[in-house]
Amino acid sequence: MTKNKLFFISDVHIGSNAPTNWYQDAVHGPFLETALAYIKADKESVRELVLLGDLFDQWMDPPEALPPDFQAIIKANPRIFGGMFNGKQVAGALMEVLDALEGNVAYLNGNHDMFIAPADIAALKSPGGYTPRVINGFFYEPEECNNRLLCTHGHPYSMFSAPDLVSYPTGFPGLPLGYFVTRLSTLWSTRHFTPEQPNIAYMKNGGNPHGLNFIDKALEGIIDAVVKEKGDLADLMIDAFQDATNRETRYFLMPDNSNVTIPQLLTIYKGLFKQYPQSTGIPAQYFLKKDGETRLAALGECDILNTLESFARNLAKDYRVVVMGHTHAPIDKYERFICPFRKSLYSNSGFNCPSIPGMQDPKHPKYPTFTEVEIDNHRRQFCVSVYKVVKDGLQYKVELALGPYRVSMQ
Repeated sequence: MTKNKLFFISDVHIGSNAPTNWYQDAVHGPFLETALAYIKADKESVRELVLLGDLFDQWMDPPEALPPDFQAIIKANPRIFGGMFNGKQVAGALMEVLDALEGNVAYLNGNHDMFIAPADIAALKSPGGYTPRVINGFFYEPEECNNRLLCTHGHPYSMFSAPDLVSYPTGFPGLPLGYFVTRLSTLWSTRHFTPEQPNIAYMKNGGNPHGLNFIDKALEGIIDAVVKEKGDLADLMIDAFQDATNRETRYFLMPDNSNVTIPQLLTIYKGLFKQYPQSTGIPAQYFLKKDGETRLAALGECDILNTLESFARNLAKDYRVVVMGHTHAPIDKYERFICPFRKSLYSNSGFNCPSIPGMQDPKHPKYPTFTEVEIDNHRRQFCVSVYKVVKDGLQYKVELALGPYRVSMQ
């Protein structure tokens, strides 16, 4: 059988299962296991599984808490990475896929797992001795796709989440402002935990980048002030989050046990809006033609409206399929070009840690999702589908969510 399928899973956000973590093993573990089992069962057709960023999460901890290191995350999630689970030694669902695909698993960093180093990933060994292949950089073109498919996590297109090599060059190179904003948001979440709502998975819209956005009313004014050069982005954002959390934060405890204070933070990220996108160190070809348009899209479109469509449309001029993550919103959208009547597709693989209320929403339920791209070299086309994992009684199963859509490689 021809191996002609690529699978993309992004934004699982596996952490230590602390209450502030989006991913909670007891809630999301069975969904992720089911997705991985689906891919494993199709192993004769699968060329590669691409872990498209934010598989791990070291951002979702309150400011004065020590974020978990890689080994702590692995140890806390044996059903995925192997170890003792429910009193039994298990291989781990991801490790089983590594063996089934004979090591054809690629890993890209996102923003929430930007501290995860190649040496960490190399430490992941399946029972058969396989380990994921680390993709260096932010963009990946699988070789078998004839330079017509591009994938990226998508965070370079976020003003708050993009790597910032100008502001924070030492200690944690590229660390963006969003890291600190996110940690302030988890502090807000802790103030709303109850016995009935013990962690973020029980909170409405938990698991979404903007689901627990508690400063909505301030955002419009912040953007207006920054665009009109009447205020500094970092200053306005941190001030708004400080207000929302009663200004309780004295410092941020970093993974290396160092501290960063609020005054230091405002100095570090002063001028962020004007420095982007050059501050990312990414070639200009990956952004919009004008820096001003790129800045407005990265702040207003990505960080506020939670969509990457302008950037996907730009990339789709050179690729027939663009796959991203980051927004946690599964999507497939065609882009048509007047000449020569070409059609491209932007697919967002969605995420694997929606909240319980989100999954139970009767009108617009959210599901853990992932993308499949089938390569048809005979017809010179891609077939793109987005799948969802649903719970049916006590059972979990995979169903088609979007597609399939066929796109020419030409």
